[in-house]
Amino acid sequence: MFRRILPGLLLGALLSTLVLAAVPLQAASASSERGYPLIKALVPDQAEAGTQNFSIARDARGVLYVGNNSGVLIYDGAWWRLVPIGEQESAFAIAIDARGRVGVGGVDSFGTLASDASGTLRYAASDRAR
Repeated sequence: MFRRILPGLLLGALLSTLVLAAVPLQAASASSERGYPLIKALVPDQAEAGTQNFSIARDARGVLYVGNNSGVLIYDGAWWRLVPIGEQESAFAIAIDARGRVGVGGVDSFGTLASDASGTLRYAASDRAR
């Protein structure tokens, strides 16, 4: 009777050793990725964009508005656009109100981004800025 049970026990021991040896390898590979934040670098590829960014805001749709030293950079998740804001160009402050209006503060200027007749966002300086 022992001769019939021995091969089964040896095969079972061999299989459990192989399974247990593979478990720490899987755990080690999974834990080696732990702790790294999920970060995606968003680099504006616009030649007109400046190298410094000063502020950032996100609207309810998820569109990012970045105050840049060449104007306002807008990122919709796929494309970057640059909206110039006038003579001084630098947009130091960006804010979005509850109605979704985008306010932009620059050097001696304050205004909003608004769509023109063709639907393109443009900077409109406020009369109260000066």
